[in-house]
Amino acid sequence: MKMEENGWSLPAAISRMVGKLRFYLGNSSDSSKFKGTMKMLDLLEEKLMILQDKNLQRVSTDREEEMGAWLLQVKEAADDAEELVKDMESGESAIPDVMTWFRSDSSNLLRMKYTIGRLVSVFTEGESLLGMPNLDEDVLESMRNDSASSTPDHVYVVGRDKEIAMILDMVLEDARFKVVTSLESWASADTLQISQKGWIIETLQNINPSQQRHEDAEVSPYPKEMGGTIEYTQVCNNTVSELMNPMIIPMVGISGVGKTTLAQHIFNDKRIQKHFQGQSAWIYCTDNIRKEELMTKILVSLQPQHKILDVGFDLNSLHNQLQSFIEGKRFFIVLDDVSDDIRAVWGDVRSVLSRGAPGSVILVTTRLYGVASIMGTTAPIFLNPLQYDDLWKIFKHHAFFGNQSTEALESIGRKIAKKLHGLPLAAIMVAVSLRNCLDEVHWNILLKSWWWSVSSNSLGIHIAASLGVCYCELPAYLRQCLVYCSIFPRNYIFGKYELIQMWIANGFVELYNTTGPRSLEDVAAEWFDELVNRCFLQPTFWELRYVMHDLVRDFAIALTSNEHRAGDCELVDLPQSIRHLSINMHNMNVSWGDYNIKNLRSLMLFGGLCDSSSSECYTTVDSLLERSYGTVDRLSEISYDNVDSISEGCSDAIDNEHADISFKRSCVNIGSILRRSTSLRLLNLSNMMPNAATTCFDNHLLVEDHVAAFARFIARHHMLPHLTHLRYLDFSYSGITELPDTLCTLCNLQVLGLRSCRFTQLPGSMNSLISLRHLHADADTIALIHGIGGLTKLQDLQEFRVKAEDGHRITELRDMRYIEGSLCISDLQRVANQTEASQANLSRKEGIICLHLKWDINQCLRGKYNHFGRELSQYAKGQKELLHASSLQKNYMASDISGSVVNPSEVSTPDQAIDILQCLTPPRNLQKLKIFGYPGCSFPDWVQCLRYIQVIEISHCIELQVLPPIGQLEHLKKLKSYELPSIKDVNSDVYGSSNVVFQSLEELTFGSMVKWENWADAENRELFPNLQKLQINRCYNLRRLPFMALSIAIKELSLSGCGSYSGTVSSYLHRLTCLTHLKVHNISVLQEQWLEQIKSLQELEFHSCYLLRKLPSNLAALSSLKKLSLQSCSQIHSLPSKGLPWNLKELQMLGCSPMLEARCQKEDGEIWVKKKIQEQQKRTVLANEFWQGWQEYEEQLVQCAGEQQKNKGEWLMNEEEDWLKQHSAVEPVSNVDVWLKATGEDWPKIAHIPYIRVNGDIIQNLYL
Repeated sequence: MKMEENGWSLPAAISRMVGKLRFYLGNSSDSSKFKGTMKMLDLLEEKLMILQDKNLQRVSTDREEEMGAWLLQVKEAADDAEELVKDMESGESAIPDVMTWFRSDSSNLLRMKYTIGRLVSVFTEGESLLGMPNLDEDVLESMRNDSASSTPDHVYVVGRDKEIAMILDMVLEDARFKVVTSLESWASADTLQISQKGWIIETLQNINPSQQRHEDAEVSPYPKEMGGTIEYTQVCNNTVSELMNPMIIPMVGISGVGKTTLAQHIFNDKRIQKHFQGQSAWIYCTDNIRKEELMTKILVSLQPQHKILDVGFDLNSLHNQLQSFIEGKRFFIVLDDVSDDIRAVWGDVRSVLSRGAPGSVILVTTRLYGVASIMGTTAPIFLNPLQYDDLWKIFKHHAFFGNQSTEALESIGRKIAKKLHGLPLAAIMVAVSLRNCLDEVHWNILLKSWWWSVSSNSLGIHIAASLGVCYCELPAYLRQCLVYCSIFPRNYIFGKYELIQMWIANGFVELYNTTGPRSLEDVAAEWFDELVNRCFLQPTFWELRYVMHDLVRDFAIALTSNEHRAGDCELVDLPQSIRHLSINMHNMNVSWGDYNIKNLRSLMLFGGLCDSSSSECYTTVDSLLERSYGTVDRLSEISYDNVDSISEGCSDAIDNEHADISFKRSCVNIGSILRRSTSLRLLNLSNMMPNAATTCFDNHLLVEDHVAAFARFIARHHMLPHLTHLRYLDFSYSGITELPDTLCTLCNLQVLGLRSCRFTQLPGSMNSLISLRHLHADADTIALIHGIGGLTKLQDLQEFRVKAEDGHRITELRDMRYIEGSLCISDLQRVANQTEASQANLSRKEGIICLHLKWDINQCLRGKYNHFGRELSQYAKGQKELLHASSLQKNYMASDISGSVVNPSEVSTPDQAIDILQCLTPPRNLQKLKIFGYPGCSFPDWVQCLRYIQVIEISHCIELQVLPPIGQLEHLKKLKSYELPSIKDVNSDVYGSSNVVFQSLEELTFGSMVKWENWADAENRELFPNLQKLQINRCYNLRRLPFMALSIAIKELSLSGCGSYSGTVSSYLHRLTCLTHLKVHNISVLQEQWLEQIKSLQELEFHSCYLLRKLPSNLAALSSLKKLSLQSCSQIHSLPSKGLPWNLKELQMLGCSPMLEARCQKEDGEIWVKKKIQEQQKRTVLANEFWQGWQEYEEQLVQCAGEQQKNKGEWLMNEEEDWLKQHSAVEPVSNVDVWLKATGEDWPKIAHIPYIRVNGDIIQNLYL
C-alpha cells in the first residue's frame, strides 16, 4: 500500500507544519514557554517515519482495509495542520505577527496544541496497527543478526512523564528540584526484606506448591505505594548549595519497578546523545565491585572501539588513564543497579570523575535510599509502582503487539493486570507469555494459576507470583537453559554465543527430526532468542550482550538449589546432586573431600587469588607438578584445616619459605576437584581476575601472575586428559603461555578458549581435537597450529595465515566446510599456484558471509611505490634517495609471525595474482568482501556475480588499473576504494547496462587515488539514487565529477584535496537540498559560492586546511547550521566580519593559530596571555626533547644503512621533514603584545553560541 495511490503527500504537509512551528516558536521572545510543545514536535517528527512506503508495505492483506481507514485519519489530521499554517500566516509572515496571532485568542494556542496532539495520537495508533514501528533497513539487518535484540518489549515507557521531564530538565537545562514531602518511609524501606539482595530466595522457600495448587486464586487488594507519593518543587540555582561536578542524579525504587527501563529511555534520548556528543557509558554494577573494576568498566564503555583488557591495569594506571580521557570532556554515565557495596570505593572513583567538564552527569539506579543519599548531588527521583491504568497500557501493548485484541481477551487481561500490582517488569513478562497464544482458554488457565493464590499484602510475594506464572509458561527445554544462567554472578554480561556453546557442551541441546542443514547452534540460538523475547534475558547496549534481571536470577536460584550453586553463595552443605557450580576463589578454601562432586558437570571460577609474586607461584607449580604426580594425588586428599599439614604431606613438593599459602591451597583444591569430578563437561577460568599489579599491552598480559600460574597448574595436571567427557575448556584472559601435549587427547572437546593468551608454540597435535567446534583465540595463536585442516568441525576461524610450508598452506581449508561468519585469509602471496587456491573450496563454505582476502602490503616497496603510496623518484637524486629508500625497505620488510623476512620469490606477479584470485570464488551468500594489497591489474568475473553482497572494500591494491563492473549489484550498500594509485579512469564499464546504476548504494568512498583523472558520466542512466554519504579524499588529479548524475539525496559529503573539479563543486552543492554534514579537508582556497544555497546544512567542518587563510564571509547566512569545527587550520587568524550563524549551537577549534585563539577569548587579556606563555614554555621543552630524539633515531637509521658519519641526519633535509620541523616550532613569546591587543576582538561575533571550545579550553558553556 502506497500513499501515492491516493494522491496524498502526507509527510510533506506535516513536516511543513512542524518546521514552521519550530521556527516561529523557537525564535520568539517567549520561546522558553513552549518547551513542551517543542518536545511534542520532536516526537511527531520521529513518528513520521511510519509513513515511509517500506513500512506501509508491511501491512498484511487482511488488514489493508484497517490501514486505509487509518490513512484517512492521517489525511484529516494533516488537512487540519495545513489549515493551521494557512491561518497562522494569513497576514504578514514576520515572526512578531504570527506570535500576535497566537496571543490574540487563546483558542488559537489551544488549536495548535490540539492539532499536534491529534497527529501524535493518530501515529501512535498506526504503530500498533503496523506492528513494526520505525523499522528501517539498518534495523532489519540487526534483526537478521540478532533477532532477539530488536523486539519492542524493552523500550516502551508509560506513566513516567513527570520523572522523565524532571531528569531531562536537570541534565539539559540545569534545573534543580527539592523534595517537599517527608522521606521517612523511604529511609525505613531500606530495612525491609524486599530491599535486600536475594530476598526472593527466602520468600520462595516459604511457598509450598503442593498446598497451593488446588486453591482458588483470588485477586489480592492493590497494595499501597511503598514510599508514598513524593512532591517536588523547582528551585533557582542560586538557592542551592554549591553545585558539584559531576551532577549525580539518583533514581530509587524496588526491583521490577522500571528503574533500568526509565534510565534506558533517558540514555537513548537523541537530545541526550547530542548534548554529550556520544561521550556516554552504561555500567552494570556487580557485587563487591572493586575500584579498578569500576574504573575499567567506565573507561572501556566510554571508548568501546578500544579493546582494553579490563583486568590488566593497576589502580594508579587506571586512575591516570581515566582522568586523562575524561578531563575537559562532558560525559553522561549510567551506573545501573548500585548496591551498598559502592560505599567503599565511591569516594576515590568520584574524585577521578570530577575532572570531567562542567555539565557532566551520572545517573544512578538503586534499590536503597541510603545509597542515593551518599552518592547523589540532586534530589533523588523516586519510582513507585504504576497506577493501574498505566500498567494496563503496558500490558496491552506487549500482549497484543502486532495483533488484533478482542473484547474477551481484554477482559481476561485486565483481571490479570490487577494481580501485578503496578510493576512494569511483571506486566511485560506476563503479557509476552500470553502473546504467544492468543486463546481465551489459555488466558483463563493462566488467570487461575495456583501462583496467584500465594499472593498476600506482601509486595514481594506478588512479584514472586508473577515470575512463577511466567516460568510455568516455559517449555521444559527452556527452563533447563534458564536455570543454568543462575550460576553466574549478579549482573553478569552474557555473550549470546558463549552461553549457547555452554548449553551445547552440557548436552541441553539436541536435534530431533529437523529438516534442512540446521546445527545445534541454530537451535540453541532460537532458544536464546525466545528467552530474550520473554524478558528472562535483557539486551544491553553492546551487540550480542545480555544481562539477567536480579529478580529473575534470584527466582532461578531459589528453584535450583539442589543441582546448581552460584559463586556468591556460601560453599557449605553442597547437595549430593550438585551438577553445575561456580566458585568465587575467595570462597574456595573448603575441605572438598567432604563433598560428593562425582557428578559435577560445570565448574566456573570467578574472582582472583591473594597477591603473590609470579616467581613464588611458579616455584610452587613446578614443585607440585614436575617433581611428583603421586605427591599431587596425596595433596588432593589432604584436609588443610591445619595449614602445616600441606607441607607435612609433601615436604619435597612445596617450598614453604617461598610459596604463598593461599595459592598453594587453591592448587590443592582444584587438584582435588579434578580428581573427583570425572564427569566434568565444562571448565571455565576466563572470569578469574589477574593480579591488579599486572600491566597490559596490546590486549595481552605482559607478565604471568598467580592466575596464570594457577591456569598452568590446571593445564599440566595429570587428571586433565582423563576428563574424557570435557567439552568446554576456557583459559581466556588467564595469561597462560603454554599448553601441554596431553591436552590434545581430549577428543570430545568442542570449545577451547584462549583469548588474549600469548604463545610462542603450541602442541604439535592440536589438530587431534577432532570434535572442536569453536576455537576462541587470537590470529597469532591460530597461526601456530600445524595442520589446522584436521579440525574439520571448526565453525569459526578468525584468520588463516598462509605459509609456504606443509601444515600451513591454503589447502588446509579444503575440508573445513562448517566455517561460518567472518573469515580472513592473509599472506595470499604465499599461495603457490591455482591448484592450491582451488583446493581451499571457498565456494562450498556457505556459512561465510564476510570474506577478507589479504596480500602482504609490504611487497609494494619492492616495486614502484613505497608504503605511503608516493613515488620514490620524487626525492632528490644521489645518496639521499638511496638512503631513504633503503631505510623504508628495512623498516617495512614483510615478515611472518616469527619475524623472518619474506622470501622475494613469494612476491606475486599481476598475472599470478589474478589467476589465484579467480580460484578463490566465495560462496554465493557472501554479504561483505574486503580485498587488501591485491597485486593484480584487474578482478576476476566472479566479483560482478555476488548477488547478495552489501559491502565491498578495496584498498592498497598498487597495480590495480580498473574497478570491477559492480554497478548492477542490487544489494550493494557500501563501496570503499582507497590507496589505488594506478587507477586513472572510472569508466562506464563499472556501471553495467541497466538504467539504474548502484541502485541500493548508500555510502561511497574514494581515497588516495593519486592518478585518478576521469570519472565517466552515467549518460542517461540514473546513478546512485539512494546515496546518503559521499567521501572523496586525496584524489588530487581528478578533473571532474559527474555531479549532474549524482544523487541529490546525499546527507553527508566529505571532500579532501580537491583537484581541478573544485570549481564545479558549487554548482553541485546547491542541488543537495538534504545535505546536513559537510567536511572539507586539505584545501587551500574555498570558493564563496560553495555555501551560498545550502539551507539544510547542520554541521560544517574544516580539517587540515593548512593553507586556507580565511573562512567564507557568508557563513552567517547558513541559518540551519548547528555546529562549526575548525581543526589544524593554522593560517586562519580571524572570523568572518559578518560573524557566524545566529542559530549556531557549538563552535570547536583545535590546532588553530594563537592569534585566532586570542581573538575568541572573553576573559581578561592579561590573564589569558600569562596562561598562554606558560603553555608555550612547556611546549618548548617538549619540542626540544622531540627533535633531540628524532636526530638520534635518524643517526641509528644511517648507521644501519652503512653510510658514512658525514651523512648522519642528512635526509632530514627533504621537503616533508622540513615542513614538519617548521610547523612544530613554538611561536616566540615576542607575540605577547600582539595577543594582548587582539584578545577578545572576535568575541562579539560568537558570544551568542552556547558551547565554545578553543584548543582544548572550554571558553563558554551555557548549558550549565
